[in-house]
Amino acid sequence: MAMLSKKQDGPLLPHAPQLPARDRELHPQAVQAISAYSTALETVEQLTADLKKMSNDLVIERRHNASLRAALTKLQEDRDYYYRYAAELRTSLGNITMIMMQAEKKAQEMANRPPPQVVEEEELIADKDLKEVVSSLEAEISGINVGHVRNSTVAPTNHPPRQ
Repeated sequence: MAMLSKKQDGPLLPHAPQLPARDRELHPQAVQAISAYSTALETVEQLTADLKKMSNDLVIERRHNASLRAALTKLQEDRDYYYRYAAELRTSLGNITMIMMQAEKKAQEMANRPPPQVVEEEELIADKDLKEVVSSLEAEISGINVGHVRNSTVAPTNHPPRQ
């Protein structure tokens, strides 16, 4: 829009006829209003361009924000997985440590225990008990009918019964 300017020593509008005195006083106010309107239009155009640029920037920032959120979510999922894995590993290592400590304690107990004493077979049965066993076997043998033993399928043996 063309701005009207006041020429020195001449009319404001070169092609305009002379205005009455009353209109001449309003004319500078109209020129100022048109100038203000023109400035307001330029400001609106500048603000509209700024708004479009900011809108585009906002869309770009939102996309970037969404991609960062997706990456953050992925990292949080990975972190949670590894925390769970670490907790399971810690539990397993605790169990292994406990087993190792129990094995070490048992080994120390076995190392500190006196060696087992070898008991000979003769000492197992006291002489008194041995005499009782022999006499009871002799009594059983003497009470058995010899003919009956010969007719049975079991052959007599001279070995004492196992205990």
